[in-house]
Formats: sequence, C-alpha cells, structure tokens
Amino acid sequence: MSFNWFDLIVLFGIMQGIISCMVLIFQKVNELHKKLLIAIILVLCILSFKIEIHTLQLWDKPFLRYFPLGIDLLIQPILFLYVCSLTKPNFEFKAKFLFHLLPPALFFTHSLLVYLAVFPAYDLLQKDRIATQWHFNQVKVVEDILSVGSAFIYGYLCFIYIKKYQYWVHEFTSDTRYPTLNWLRNLLVVTALLGFGLFVNVIIDNTYPSRTAFFRWQFFYLYLTFLIYYLGIKALTFKTEIITE
Repeated sequence: MSFNWFDLIVLFGIMQGIISCMVLIFQKVNELHKKLLIAIILVLCILSFKIEIHTLQLWDKPFLRYFPLGIDLLIQPILFLYVCSLTKPNFEFKAKFLFHLLPPALFFTHSLLVYLAVFPAYDLLQKDRIATQWHFNQVKVVEDILSVGSAFIYGYLCFIYIKKYQYWVHEFTSDTRYPTLNWLRNLLVVTALLGFGLFVNVIIDNTYPSRTAFFRWQFFYLYLTFLIYYLGIKALTFKTEIITE
C-alpha cells in the first residue's frame, strides 16, 4: 500500500466529511433537512472510498474484494428529498418517499449478496469467477447508466422545486436575498457538474474504453472530494428558515 497526492486529498476529504457529520450529530440536530444533509455527506464519503479501494490496492485484499459499496443511486433521491425539505411547506418524510430509495436498495442488496457469495473463497481468481456468475460487471454497468438517468431526472425535479421556491420568495417576502435561495441554487449547480462528469465518464467507458479511463475517474473523484469539503463547511455554517405556510 502506497500513498500519493491523490489518495491524500481524497482521504482528507473523507475525514473532513465524517468530522462535519459527527459535529452535527453531537449537536443533536432534529431538523429533517439537516439529517438529510448529513446523509448526503456520508454517501459522498462512501462513494469516495470506492476509488481508494483500487488506488491503495485494497481490492487485492481477499476480505475487501467486492466489498459492498453499491450506493451510487442513493445520492440523487436524498438530494431531491433535501431540496423538498427546504422548499415545500411543512415537509415531512412519509412512507411513499421510500419508493425513491427502492432502486438503490436493490442494487446494494445485489452487491451485498455478491460479497457474501465470494467471501468464503480466499483465491482472488475464484472470487472473480463467483462474481461473474452473479453478473457483477453487467449489473454495475446498468447501475452506472441508471445513475446518469437518475441524475438528470432528479436534477430537473430539483430545478422545478427551486423555481417554485424562487417564486414564493419574490411573491411573499420583501427580502429577495433569502439565504436558502442562494444555497439551493449553488448546491444544484455543483451537483449538476458532478452528474455531468459521471455522464461523460460512463459514456466514454462504454463506447471508447481507453487507457485514460483511470485518469478521468481520478478527476471525477477529485471533484467529488471538493463537493464533500464544500458541503461539510456549509453544513457547519449554514443557517436557514423553513417555510411553514
């Protein structure tokens, strides 16, 4: 195992995200929007660890081979629920919203079953053969494609809710610089850039695979680390008011 500048940046980002979440948890936050923001940061930290498994050669460790990290589809619905919690009056998490979490739950279940299936095997080639029987790579391709589609769909829904919120601010308040407005707008922009980076990488990987693939994904995860830093800092400094009528 060897560290380089890329690993240090990503690991520091993960640590910063976890520390930010721990601070918020110790503050005993009760607001739903803060809990969702904690969930967003934690999911991004877990996603960042995926690249570290490969760069730190942890993928070659038998107990970490196929370690279940299949939560790529989770960030989009949580972000959507976060936007809803800040823009919809008296928003509450209801059972119907579990539908949004069903696709990521299914893919995570598959990754978990693959890990449990390969766990008894110690030989890495044998683990790969077992994973192939479970169609691991094919399912991951489907997950990547759905992640791109999900990013566009949820991004559009977030944009619609923010526009409606914008209208509310201008129509019913005299302060057009209402703090939540700028925060949501910036959040949508930075996550949209992340979704676009995912789109470009997935398209190139599945049409013109090349030796530059790993470099492209490194750039993607560096931006993901920036997003963790950004959200972590904002989570500790951001104050907002919730619409109640």
